[in-house]
Amino acid sequence: MVTRQPYKCLCSIGVVTGIALALAITSTLTPVLVHAQSKAKAKPPVIVEAIQLNLEPLVESVSAVGELRSNESIIIRPEVGGRINEIRFEEGATVAAGDVLVRFDDTVQRAELAQAQAHLQLSERTYARARSTFERGHTSEQILDEALGQVQINKAAAQLANARLRKMTISAPFSGIVGLRRVSLGGYLQPGDEIADLESIDPLKVDFQVSERYVRIIRKGGSVQVRLDAFPHRTLDATIYAIDSHVDTRDRSIAVRARLPNPDGQLRAGLFARIRLIVEDRPNSIVVPEESLIPRGSRRFVYRVIDGRATLTEVVLGLRRTGSVEIVSGLSAGDTIITAGQAKVREGGEVQIVPSSIVEPSQAKAGAS
Repeated sequence: MVTRQPYKCLCSIGVVTGIALALAITSTLTPVLVHAQSKAKAKPPVIVEAIQLNLEPLVESVSAVGELRSNESIIIRPEVGGRINEIRFEEGATVAAGDVLVRFDDTVQRAELAQAQAHLQLSERTYARARSTFERGHTSEQILDEALGQVQINKAAAQLANARLRKMTISAPFSGIVGLRRVSLGGYLQPGDEIADLESIDPLKVDFQVSERYVRIIRKGGSVQVRLDAFPHRTLDATIYAIDSHVDTRDRSIAVRARLPNPDGQLRAGLFARIRLIVEDRPNSIVVPEESLIPRGSRRFVYRVIDGRATLTEVVLGLRRTGSVEIVSGLSAGDTIITAGQAKVREGGEVQIVPSSIVEPSQAKAGAS
């Protein structure tokens, strides 16, 4: 019994010593853990760029290409052969409807007309005598009919001679600009030979084609904007006045024609045109930069900033344009959304909005992706 007491004392002393050591270690580590936790809680906010959303006008449009055409366009050609006796137009000049452009040598045609008129006058006198004789009963009705028939024949011959004479003079059928002539004074022309072009260019026609899916929005009286490479700083307004009666089955498009005023005559037929057809004009739209969008599968999100913290918000997209996209639902005017720095942002995390020059390039690039 005496020999076991020291052993028990030693065990008791060891237990007490271990407990004391554990308490000492715990008391030593506790300030370190508390400091680490407080340091983690004091993590600085993520630096981001952000914008406040405002309502702005947005125009939905359809783009197409086309060309300008003359309102009226012909190649001046003679219907009969003849030698050019007079050219009465200047190349590139404006002429009015009915102005004489070219005269042929009409000596023969005038003689033929004079001869036909002389025969007509003679037959008319003969008919007058026959009628007087018939009324007195000294001639038969057959002789009277023959005299009347000869009058009608000679009248038709005079009309034919007069028509041939008129064809020796070529006049402008409509007002316009005469192009470069292809003939010279004294030249002999066959029927159908080209003399010059005549173009009516005020107004001009704008021909273009659009896909069949836009047939529902095309209407007579609708407005289109026209841009020309020859006049890059001008935007012109044309009005649709004709739509083709069928859809082209080769490329599933429909031809449209608009009228473009050209009062100063600067525009010319044949110019390449870029067409913008207005589908809808929405004056109050919410538009965000494309880099603010966060894709997750088929869904799109943005981070809104509410009371200094980031809130992930799903949005529905509408019309897209270069560098930006319309938001149909999910956001309202006055909301603040993050546009750069999203890579380090977490839901509910604290953020600090700063000018774009302060955001790290790596954050901005990651946010844009």
